[in-house]
Amino acid sequence: MNPRADIFNVLHDGGIAKIEGSVPGDLTIRVNIPYLRHMFSESGEDILLRLSSCRRFEMKIWEDDLVTDDLQRIVESDTEILSTESEDIPVHIMTTNGELDADFDSFTLALDDGRPITFQELCVACERYWTRWSEEAKAKRGQIEPDGPANWSQPFRSK
Repeated sequence: MNPRADIFNVLHDGGIAKIEGSVPGDLTIRVNIPYLRHMFSESGEDILLRLSSCRRFEMKIWEDDLVTDDLQRIVESDTEILSTESEDIPVHIMTTNGELDADFDSFTLALDDGRPITFQELCVACERYWTRWSEEAKAKRGQIEPDGPANWSQPFRSK
């Protein structure tokens, strides 16, 4: 997949906390994504996504039945990035409160302390997080057992 589209899958569950800049032009999106940000040694909660030469950044906000390119209104929608099925630019992004469309030339990333990171570093951190999450989930599943078929409608109990 193209990194310009895939970045929005990597930032899954990240909240759009702030957007600075203008369209056309460059945008910096502050993505609040503590679970992924904590995979880096420096403390922080956010990852900065800078879209270069952005030609379009607009959101259809479902609740308001509104399509807007007002950056503040997009932030105020309090949405989180879910995913994209786009393979290239322009990118159509599903969020918790609507659909974002973005058209831009390139992107860069930084931690919220300003330290630049590469897309590859972010992907490695993401892979580490989900591997750890999966292992912890498997370990928890091994600690619970059902009471038996007659009681399957009841919650599981710990061993």
